[in-house]
Amino acid sequence: MSYSTIKGIEIFILAEDYAAKRGFWGQHGACYYINIKGENNVSFLFDTGADANPILHNAKQLKIDLSNIDFIMLSHKHYDHTGGTMEILDEVKKEVPIIAHPQIFEPCFALKPKITNIGFVNGMSKRTVEEKGGIWVISRDTMEIAPEVITTGEVKRVNYFEKEAVKGFYTIRDNRLVPDEMRDDISLVINTEKGPIIIVGCGHAGILNIIEHVKKITGAQYIRAIVGGLHLINASNERIDKTIQGLLNHKVEELYVGHCTGLKAESMLLRAFGEKFHKLYCGQIIKFRI
Repeated sequence: MSYSTIKGIEIFILAEDYAAKRGFWGQHGACYYINIKGENNVSFLFDTGADANPILHNAKQLKIDLSNIDFIMLSHKHYDHTGGTMEILDEVKKEVPIIAHPQIFEPCFALKPKITNIGFVNGMSKRTVEEKGGIWVISRDTMEIAPEVITTGEVKRVNYFEKEAVKGFYTIRDNRLVPDEMRDDISLVINTEKGPIIIVGCGHAGILNIIEHVKKITGAQYIRAIVGGLHLINASNERIDKTIQGLLNHKVEELYVGHCTGLKAESMLLRAFGEKFHKLYCGQIIKFRI
């Protein structure tokens, strides 16, 4: 399948902080079921939320059979993007590739209000995922994981003001607690004739850094859409303003954002993008026609 043969793209929101539709369960986390229609359909999960139960419930509401997925991609190590993996693998009941960055296995902590694990939870580890049928596909580099579907790989950080997106996270290296720069934060790109669609988990690499990286690896001049969390929840007005200006300069056509974006940032993005801004919610179905 090349983007000349892609007939349509559907993104089903299975986990989000906001549940706007009756019968759907929300949670703090992200999980998207993505179906790319064409000569050979490709279906996969991007992230697995914090808890599988709401995801499984919402999948049934949307009549999605998770046993049909071709692979799972994990955007980064945080529990609200990986926590449902084990029970989802139980539902899938087959071997399935799991794409991630090598630093996803590192521990991760927050220190306020007290030291708290925010990495793998619910018995998840490299070994236990393998025992459930997960086949780790680990790389720092960009990978094409289906025709016209690529991972960003590790994103270079060039915008100084976006460093705040990793503030407050710590890991263990050489027996020392050190700041975690979240180098494992990767995103997904679906190439279309109208420009790439970028799927992000939290955007800890910085959404403008991610866009610049995507433009470099795809040669795109503009971005068709961004879907996911932008980690602006605690950002200053100055950082949000710079982010909005950057999104406009990069000619982002549409925004579908939620999770860690934050209400203040969402309201400012709505003012800037108008009808091109969309709030993510559980049970939402986003369709892109080619």
